[in-house]
Amino acid sequence: MRRFLLFLAFMGLTMQVKSIDVIGNVVGADDHQPIVGAYLLLQKTDSTLVAQTSSDAKGAFKLSAPNANDYVLVITSVGFAKQKIVLNNLQKKIDLGTIEMLVESVELGEVTVQAENIVKVDRQIYFPPSVAVENSFNGLELLSKLRLPGLLVNIGDNSITAIDNRSLQIRINGAEVEMSDVMALNPDRIQKVEFIDMPGVRYGDVGRVIDIITKRLESGFSTSGMLRTAVTAPNVSSQVNLKFNHKLSEFGLSYNYNYSYYKDRCQNNSLEIKLPDEVLILNRVGFNAPTKSLGHNLTLTYNWRNDQGTMFNAVLRNQWNLPQLRVKQFVTDQLNNESYNYYLHTKDHSYTPSLNLYFEHPINEKQTIIANVVGTYINTDYQRENKEWSENGDIQRDLSYTTKGDKQTYQGELLYENKFNQQAHLTVGVNYKWSKAKNVYSESLTNKMFTSDLYGYAQLQGSIKKFVYQVGVGFTHQTFEEGDYKYHKSLFRPQMTLSYSPLKNLDIRYNVRMEPGLSSLSQTSEYEQWLNYYEMDKGNPDLKPFQVYVNMLTLDWRIKRLSIDLSFYYQFNNNYVFNTIYRRNDGNHYYIEYHKENQKDYQHIQPRLFLTYEAIKNHLNITVFGVINRYLNHGNSYTRCLTNPMWGAQLQGNYKNWSLSASYLSKGKMQSAELTNITASSSNLSLRYRYKLWQFGMDVQNIFQPNGSPYRDETISKYVHKLSEIVTRSTGNLILFSISWNFDSGRKYRLGNKKTSNNADSDSGVMK
Repeated sequence: MRRFLLFLAFMGLTMQVKSIDVIGNVVGADDHQPIVGAYLLLQKTDSTLVAQTSSDAKGAFKLSAPNANDYVLVITSVGFAKQKIVLNNLQKKIDLGTIEMLVESVELGEVTVQAENIVKVDRQIYFPPSVAVENSFNGLELLSKLRLPGLLVNIGDNSITAIDNRSLQIRINGAEVEMSDVMALNPDRIQKVEFIDMPGVRYGDVGRVIDIITKRLESGFSTSGMLRTAVTAPNVSSQVNLKFNHKLSEFGLSYNYNYSYYKDRCQNNSLEIKLPDEVLILNRVGFNAPTKSLGHNLTLTYNWRNDQGTMFNAVLRNQWNLPQLRVKQFVTDQLNNESYNYYLHTKDHSYTPSLNLYFEHPINEKQTIIANVVGTYINTDYQRENKEWSENGDIQRDLSYTTKGDKQTYQGELLYENKFNQQAHLTVGVNYKWSKAKNVYSESLTNKMFTSDLYGYAQLQGSIKKFVYQVGVGFTHQTFEEGDYKYHKSLFRPQMTLSYSPLKNLDIRYNVRMEPGLSSLSQTSEYEQWLNYYEMDKGNPDLKPFQVYVNMLTLDWRIKRLSIDLSFYYQFNNNYVFNTIYRRNDGNHYYIEYHKENQKDYQHIQPRLFLTYEAIKNHLNITVFGVINRYLNHGNSYTRCLTNPMWGAQLQGNYKNWSLSASYLSKGKMQSAELTNITASSSNLSLRYRYKLWQFGMDVQNIFQPNGSPYRDETISKYVHKLSEIVTRSTGNLILFSISWNFDSGRKYRLGNKKTSNNADSDSGVMK
C-alpha cells in the first residue's frame, strides 16, 4: 500500500503544470482611450503577490496564475482611482474584456466577477448570485435559494431534509457546526458554498457535506438575532449572536434558546403476539398527554489569523437539553379479558460542554499542516416512570428506573496537504478517538464501557485530460471493552470517484466506496429495558462492526435556466445491526424480546430525478423531484422487501423587499429489517419582508393538515404484529411570526478557511 501511494504521488508530481491566464484591456471611463503603463497586481486573498505586469500601448495586459484559487486583481494608474476585481474560484483562462478606470476624484468600489457554478469530482460549487444575497437575511435563507440537489431547506422550522435518508453534515470553512451557526451568518459574508455529495475518505462515513466558505471581518462589530413564536401553540425559539473583530483576532458569542409545549400529543398502539396455542391481542387507546422540549446552547469562539495564513481557532460550547415526554393509554387485553391503565413519563436532562481547538499552518505555498483537538463531556440524568394499574387504582406493574450517565470523549486529528500542481492534490491524515462511559441504573446495574477508534487515510485528487479522479484509502482499528468482554476490529476503507465532462454543461460522476458500520453504545449495553409487561428491548455486547458498500452514479446537466440532476444510488450493508424478534417465556408469562444482532444484509436502491427551473430570472425558481426507494432486508430468520415512490416540489420567489418560499413532500416509507416507518406528507409556507436591518416573517407549518405530521410504524414478524401511531394535532396548521436583525459596523472583509471535521460527541451511551 505504501508503494502504491508513493507511485500515485510521483505521478501527480510528474504531470504537466498549466498556468491560468487573466487577460483584458484597460481604458479611461471618459474617453475610452487605452491607458498605457497601468500597473496590475495579481494577488491571493491574503495579499500574497502572484504576478505583476503593466498594460501595453493598446492598454492590453496578460497575467498568469499558477493554479486554481481565489485571486484579487489590483489596477492602479496615475490620475485614476485604484480598482479591485475579485476573481472567485479561478479555474480556467478568463477574459475580463474592457476595464474602465475612473478619474481619481471618483471612488470606485470593489467589483466582483460572478463565476458560474462548478461541478468537481466530489462536489458542486455554488457562487451565490448578488440577487440571492440581497434577498437573504441569514445563511440558511441563502442556502434555500441555491437549490441544492436532493435537499429540502425549510426556513420555517430551520431545517434541512435529505430526501434519500443519507446523513448530512454542515460545516463553515471546513469545521462542523450547528444549525444555529448557519443562522448566525450574514449572507454577504458567504463567498461560496461547496456541496460535497460524494465525500471521500477524508470525511469518514458521512453521506453529504455542505461546506460554507466565508469572508472574514478584519475589523468591526456585528450582531444578529432572531425571535420567533407560534400563535397557535406554545413554541418559542430565539438566537443572539455577537462578533467583534480587531486586527488579527475575532471574538464571538452566540446564545440559542428553544422551547415547545404540546398538550395534545397522543399515542395509539395495537399488539398481536402469537403464542403456542393462541393469540394475545392488546389494544392501547391513547389519551392526550403533554410533551415538552427545552434547550439552551451557549457558544464562545476565538479566532486568530495572520497574513501568512497561520490560524488558531477555539470553540467552547455548552448545551443543556431538558425534554419531557408523557404517554397515557387505556389497555384492553382480549385474551385474558382484562383492561388496565398505562402511564409513561420520561425526563431526559443532559449537559454537554465541549472544547474544540484548531491550528492550521501553511509550510509554503503548496503545503499545509493542520491539527485539531476536541474534548467532550456528557452528563445525563434520565428518569423513566413506567406503571400499569387496574381500573380500581391498584398498581399491577412498576417498570420504572433511573440512569445517571457520565461520558468523556477525546479526539485528535493531524492532517497534511500538498497541492503539487493543478492536476494533483494529496491529503494524508490520522484521527484518534477515545471514549469512557459510565452509566449507573437504579436496579444496581453499572455499565462501564471503553471505546477507541484509530483512523488513518490518504487521498489523491487529480485530472487527466477530461477525466478527473479522486482515489483514497482509509484504515480503521476499533476497540470496545465492557466488563470482561473485549473486541478488536480492523476495517479497510477504499474509495474512488471519477468525473467526466463530455460537453461544456454536462458532467457525469461515479463514486464507489467501503465504510464501516458502527453500533451505538446503547445497542452494545448489557442492560434489559422493559417497554411494558409484554415487550423488552435488549442490548448485545457481542455486536460486531459491519461493512457498508456504496455505489453512486450522477448526471448533472445545465441547459440555460434548467438544471437536471439524475442519480442512481445503491447501498449494501453486510452483517448490519438490527433487531431479531424472539418470543420468550418466564413460566406462564410470554413476552417479546427485541434483541440487537448482526443480520445477513441490508440493501437500499434509489433512482432520483431533481429538476430546477428559473421561471423568472432572479425572481422565481421552481424545483420538482421524484424518488423511488427499494429496500431489501435479509435477516437471520426473515426476508422483507419494500418499494416506495416519493415526490415533492419547492418554490422560491422574491420581489423587492418581499420573499416567498413554499414546499411539499409526499408521504414516504422506509424499511429496516422487520420495521417499516411511515412519514406523513408535509407542506410549508414562509413569507418574509425586509426593512433595512430588520426582517419580519410569517411561517405556516403542515398546511391543511389538522393532525399535524403523524408518525407511524409497523412491525411484522413471525411472532408479533405491531402498529404504532403518534399524533400531535397542535403542530398542524402551526402559525409562527418572527422578527430578525442583522447588523455589521465598520466591517472590512478577509478570507479564512478551516479543513478539519472533528466535532463534539453526542452519543451518551444511555439506553432510553
